[in-house]
Amino acid sequence: MSGPPPAQKELGQRLFGEPALYFDYLDLSDSGPVVDVKRCRYYEVASNLIRLEEETFSAIMRGRMNGLPLRDEAFLDAETAQAAAVKPFPVGCPVVLALRRGDGYQVAVHTRSHETSTFGGAKSVTPNFGLMPVVGSSDGRPVGLLYYNFLKEYLEELYGYDELNRMTLQRRADPRWFYGIPEARMLLESPHFSLETLGMGFNALNGVLVLPMLARVDDVDVAARITGQVKVNGETGADHGDELDGGFVPVDSPRLAAWPVQRRYNPASAFGLGEALRRLDAPSGTGPVG
Repeated sequence: MSGPPPAQKELGQRLFGEPALYFDYLDLSDSGPVVDVKRCRYYEVASNLIRLEEETFSAIMRGRMNGLPLRDEAFLDAETAQAAAVKPFPVGCPVVLALRRGDGYQVAVHTRSHETSTFGGAKSVTPNFGLMPVVGSSDGRPVGLLYYNFLKEYLEELYGYDELNRMTLQRRADPRWFYGIPEARMLLESPHFSLETLGMGFNALNGVLVLPMLARVDDVDVAARITGQVKVNGETGADHGDELDGGFVPVDSPRLAAWPVQRRYNPASAFGLGEALRRLDAPSGTGPVG
């Protein structure tokens, strides 16, 4: 593809041509699932994602779930989805950022922009991103793919480093160059930060392979510094209304529980948040994932 699909361009949705990773194969071995990914351009995965969404919405409006060529070929059943019969479809990573505050946690929730390619206007955990390949030369040290993508999106979505994708593509000497940004170091240097995966699933609407994660900060001082600096700054208490562009919500907040009943979350965020809340009752993980 040479650019965004026309319908999405007319709606003002931002679709980019950066390198991306798509789901190529899922190996369900005895030692645990292994997801194989390959490189493409974001336009390519966005095209299939949007086509499947539009096909599904059209069928719902007709009231008939038949005559769906892409869905029948790509997501006829679980086995077809796991085999990645149609490619490319993206890998999506909703991350529940949980910050220790007193005896409990707060999680970051924002409202997705209508300029995004999918689920504009829905409540979402943040950061929430599709996987991109590690960009830069290697010095022999491993660069964890999930860790790399999480940190890049953490800086973009929570601190407003909007040009990080462009700068990453330009600065190829060290793929970890943005690990040295002060806001990144504050997180990485804390011994009470962990990043862990929460399972895996498929978004039945658009075919995305969902890998939710929990980014957990159990250092109350670091947590306070984060809430004081990020762009989704502010408590989202009852007197603030629920239409804020972003905020930190206590995990025992009635509003956090009400939004899924009101169908306010995008599905991947609802999946990740449900798993994260169960995990937060357990001891912290041992450190970042690969």
